[in-house]
Amino acid sequence: MMRNHPRRCGYDKRNSYLLEIPAIDLKICAIRCASFERIYKDMRIGAAIFPNAPEPDEIGNICMSAHRTGSRDYFRNLDRLKKGDVIYLHCKEGISYQYQVVSVSTIEPDDWSVTGQTLKPTVTMLSCQEYQGVSNGRRIMVRAELVGISG
Repeated sequence: MMRNHPRRCGYDKRNSYLLEIPAIDLKICAIRCASFERIYKDMRIGAAIFPNAPEPDEIGNICMSAHRTGSRDYFRNLDRLKKGDVIYLHCKEGISYQYQVVSVSTIEPDDWSVTGQTLKPTVTMLSCQEYQGVSNGRRIMVRAELVGISG
């Protein structure tokens, strides 16, 4: 079943994208957060993009988080992604950025090294990963690199 929430989240507003991941039937809003304090609130609407993220075609790391549990579990199936899967960021101007997954891993909850700058246009998605009965005992990290632009 497609998890399709782009209209409800205001995808057409400034500083937001439609995040599409066909391999896990996901279409949600990805919102650029003005501050780190906004991230948790914006995760109620979709994926929250960390402040100061580059534009989709710029060199750097677009980091984003969304929930995997609860009623707004947008990244619930993030662990099903594998190397080679495709991720899209669609802009309101009709431009689509295509990224390809290069790694999926589990990291410690305090490992922020994955949010650092990259040498290519990159998307890094983060969410909770259950570990030893604790829903946020670890984090799942999916990294994808830009492979195409259309529109």
